[in-house]
Amino acid sequence: MDRAQFLRLGVAGAAAAAGAGVLAGPAAAALPVPKPQGDDVGFLSFGAVAELTSLAWYRRALRVRGFSAGERRRLTAAATAKRAHLQRINAALGADALLPGDFAANFPASSLASRGRAIAVGREVEDLLVGVYLNGAAFARDAATRLLIGRLLAYDAQQLSWLRGLTGGLAGAGLPSPATLEQAGARLDALVTTPSFTNS
Repeated sequence: MDRAQFLRLGVAGAAAAAGAGVLAGPAAAALPVPKPQGDDVGFLSFGAVAELTSLAWYRRALRVRGFSAGERRRLTAAATAKRAHLQRINAALGADALLPGDFAANFPASSLASRGRAIAVGREVEDLLVGVYLNGAAFARDAATRLLIGRLLAYDAQQLSWLRGLTGGLAGAGLPSPATLEQAGARLDALVTTPSFTNS
């Protein structure tokens, strides 16, 4: 079998699968509603706090000097996406959703003093999201929750790659490793505060 025959077989097989309804896309049916079970709530709860922190970073990075006009457009678009991600996660969490004032980003002033330092913080948050989402995509019990986490993972992997490229780093440095909630939570803790708890 030559390459052309192989490719034709692949296309024919895909067409047959689509005709049989195997490849049902979002246009064919609505995406399933996540119903997190057990540890699924932990993956999404971490995601909510980290996405909130990431949203704050993208907004504050817009005030840092040194980003080009194109980079600022990407930062603005990412902030819009992060806000939507947080809303999706909260909708999936239901009664366990993150409430206003539960957490707030807490970046050291020096971390936003220059473009390079700001990017380092953005990379840290995106790295945490990728690690935990990778874990959740593998081990979440509810299939619809795994799908949501997988979609979030795909976005944040792109953002992490972009941020690495801004400082001349490799867009991809091998396969990412999953992070446990304990590992990632300890790192995220340095970047957040809990206003409602502090004031109670």
